[in-house]
Amino acid sequence: MNGKYRLSVIPACLSVACPLRSRRAGRGYRLSGRRLNHIAKTFLEILWNFKDQSPGNLSDFSGEYRKPNSEKGAVLIFTLVMLAVLSALTINLSSKMNHEILLLKNASDYLKASSLAKGGVDYAVALLKMDEDFEVDWLGEGWAEEAELTFDEGILKVNVTDESGKINLNYLYTGGKKDKNLRIEQMLELCDNIGLDYAVIAAIIDWIDGDEEIYELLSVTAGENKGAESEYYKELPIPYPCKNSAFDTNEEVMMVKGIERERYYGEEGLKNFVTVFSSGKININTAGEQVLKSTFQASLASSSEKDKTEVFEPIDDIAIALIMEWRTDNMISDISQLEEQNFFSEEVVNKIKTSGMFDFKSNFFKIESSAKVGKIEKNITVIVERSRTDIKIKYWNEN
Repeated sequence: MNGKYRLSVIPACLSVACPLRSRRAGRGYRLSGRRLNHIAKTFLEILWNFKDQSPGNLSDFSGEYRKPNSEKGAVLIFTLVMLAVLSALTINLSSKMNHEILLLKNASDYLKASSLAKGGVDYAVALLKMDEDFEVDWLGEGWAEEAELTFDEGILKVNVTDESGKINLNYLYTGGKKDKNLRIEQMLELCDNIGLDYAVIAAIIDWIDGDEEIYELLSVTAGENKGAESEYYKELPIPYPCKNSAFDTNEEVMMVKGIERERYYGEEGLKNFVTVFSSGKININTAGEQVLKSTFQASLASSSEKDKTEVFEPIDDIAIALIMEWRTDNMISDISQLEEQNFFSEEVVNKIKTSGMFDFKSNFFKIESSAKVGKIEKNITVIVERSRTDIKIKYWNEN
């Protein structure tokens, strides 16, 4: 080292290399990676210059060398400080590396989960294409069985359900007066079965009709029979107009007055009973208990409306349970089978048949594909329309 070098220079170097406090307003100073590297380099230079300064070579210092142990103590302190700094750098680098590794793993798992989920959709479509019987769709076919597949990358679950087993809300305001009344009766019966306010039906009709006149259900007690138009929706915290046209997606139903998220997604929520993708008729082979019961009851109510002298007993829950149990191993291809199996009388079966509300086949299916890889889960919901020659995607949603 050139020139005179006092031991007191070392603290000065440290203060230059690593100022612990800012000179302005007494604010703290945050050490960056570059500053830490500079500190370590400064200490190494100081220690390197000290290595040749033995007690016998201290004549280069202008100050008086007091005790040989002072120099050794200073070197020891600087060595410990340097080790502490290097340890901090190592810990910081290790933490950053672990974070980066976790991010890379999650990104890799997400790509794998996405690929598996999309593969699940392709798997379901292939099952639907393998079904060559287009006259009858029932729960004994391959597409109706929920699949759980395990791979090295993760787990895949695929479930296919029939949208024709639900009530199509768009048909509440289409067709002739007879057809509309029949479907309104169907929804009234469903409201009774699941505990939903009748006013929801009027609100749904107002959402899909083409005017701004509030609809009233004449067959329902006043106070529960009125719908809602744009005047109501524009007063909401987040205002929007009444659509006044058909629903495009099932989830759009939650925009209608009286249908909150819980009312739609809950255990007895509308999600399980209604759709906007179907031919309008109910597939008697795949409909759930509440939809099946509501449609049977509406069929008989429409007949009683024509002939006031006809009175039919409400559909028995036991009969519905027996039908659902029987159809797990048998398909229904003719309404007359309900009489043959002694579920209903001949008179009731004839009324159900003439209502025209039931079918035995399906064109619209919902595919739910869920893949899990590590801690990453990917869900895809797709609704497809199947014809004899092709399968078209009508709705696709990922989360």
